[in-house]
Amino acid sequence: MALALRTLEAEVGLSRFLPGARLQGVLRRRFVRDLQRHDVLQSGEVLHLTSLGPGPAKAPFQCAVYTCGRGDLRSRLAEELHVPSGAFRMGPQLRIPGVSVQLMTLPKGLSDKTPDEVLKSGMLKGPEFTVALGPADLAMPAAGKLRCAGHRFTMVLRGLSQKQLSTGLVEERLEEIRENGFVNFFELSHFGLAEVRRFEIGAALWGGHWANAAHLLLTANRADALRPASKAFAEKDYAKGLELLPTGNSCKGLRKLAMNLLLKRPVKEAVFAALSPPDWRRYLSSVSRLAWNKAVALRLGGEMPLRPVPGDLVWDERAGEGRPVSAKEADEDRWHLKDVVLPLPRPGSPVPESGGRLAMEAVLRDFVPTEDSTELPELKEFIPSVRHILSVPADLTWDVDEGMVDCDLVRLGLAEMPRGRAIRAETVALRLRATLRRTESAEALLREVLKANPSDFQEGLDREDEVF
Repeated sequence: MALALRTLEAEVGLSRFLPGARLQGVLRRRFVRDLQRHDVLQSGEVLHLTSLGPGPAKAPFQCAVYTCGRGDLRSRLAEELHVPSGAFRMGPQLRIPGVSVQLMTLPKGLSDKTPDEVLKSGMLKGPEFTVALGPADLAMPAAGKLRCAGHRFTMVLRGLSQKQLSTGLVEERLEEIRENGFVNFFELSHFGLAEVRRFEIGAALWGGHWANAAHLLLTANRADALRPASKAFAEKDYAKGLELLPTGNSCKGLRKLAMNLLLKRPVKEAVFAALSPPDWRRYLSSVSRLAWNKAVALRLGGEMPLRPVPGDLVWDERAGEGRPVSAKEADEDRWHLKDVVLPLPRPGSPVPESGGRLAMEAVLRDFVPTEDSTELPELKEFIPSVRHILSVPADLTWDVDEGMVDCDLVRLGLAEMPRGRAIRAETVALRLRATLRRTESAEALLREVLKANPSDFQEGLDREDEVF
């Protein structure tokens, strides 16, 4: 699997770092609490689980959701609360195994079928993760609705080099990141971890190649439990493939697509019937992210200076949009590389003028050589219009210790800290804390700190079924 992950990293442009020393360490999976993410609300307050039981079920319903472990959080919540999975308003699930506390909103409120015991106990436990629900005990804004504006991360790196610590190299490297930031690549999991890449499916949809898109969707998983069904679908034996699909909601979209094809419905009609708006966003945006990553890798490849040049877009905070840098401004060193943004391509629209336009157009030509489809659904909140090349973490702090990081459930007395041998066997640990924008990831920050790709430092990174 390591080779497959390194191949994917190369394919999606994870090849550049900013100048600086490489620190030695690892993100250990056996202590899941070594990575924690808390929503930061528009007021600047950090969301915590302060008690169990989410409170009144009136609309709009909002609560704090604590998760520890990994699994399909949205599907599990939908099942336990008896509401459609599309009814939730919440941020993306944490992709690295860890603890997450995030805001969940149900604009229309809870269902009458939601069990009272779930609302009273607030605890949902499964084989792979724990979920706890509690009130969002924070000051309500004037608009009357809380929303997530960013994330507060706590990350623990173990296996640190004592030599790097004693010589001050760790402090020096982290000071550089606090000042200059890190390369803001999209996370590896955005591109899919199955045998068929998510951007391959997205490219087929982007170009309106419905038969190819349907084939890739049905045969994306060529290992483990879904291999027999994928083999049958590849042979267009839809009846056999449907029999071989695992039961449960995880393959609901695959089942719907295969059933429509079995009934001889037009391929385009079958694809549109099977894919939900979140599915369309996930697949199409993976193409945009691929083009963006590759353009950034080229921009940082050494042939261009690590500062804005005429033609680059910089983020104008006052105007709330990107604007081109003039030759005069570039000469005056008014802007820095951390101010530069690149646009994200969208289907049916030309790539906006910017320093990365030609690189992104080249990627799109490779994956979508024909005209963009004019029949794609209109998607709200498809993807941000621009993204910073570098992210500068807010309030980055760090300390070195040998202990464990607690979490909200530990503070409530509902979980225990690992003790004794489990901790003594570990070496000195570096604990980082930082606030990132909602669209930025801890994976990219850790990648820069360690000067290594996720396949080198992130334990537990493995293939995942591409299902919908």
